[in-house]
Amino acid sequence: MSYDEAAREIGMVVEGYYALEAAMELSRKYGVEMPITAAVYEVIHHGVTPTDAISRLMNRKLKNETV
Repeated sequence: MSYDEAAREIGMVVEGYYALEAAMELSRKYGVEMPITAAVYEVIHHGVTPTDAISRLMNRKLKNETV
């Protein structure tokens, strides 16, 4: 369901919706990769299915993430 549908159903702001926007802005601003956050953004804003988002995450190229 869309953000508007979810907000109407629960009768308040959907938790995390605006935090996701802020996290994506900071990620872009500082050049920090946040693949899980980006996947959630794609699901919410671009219609990617959760199954496809998970598949993309699990099949992304491995790299050292401690650098």
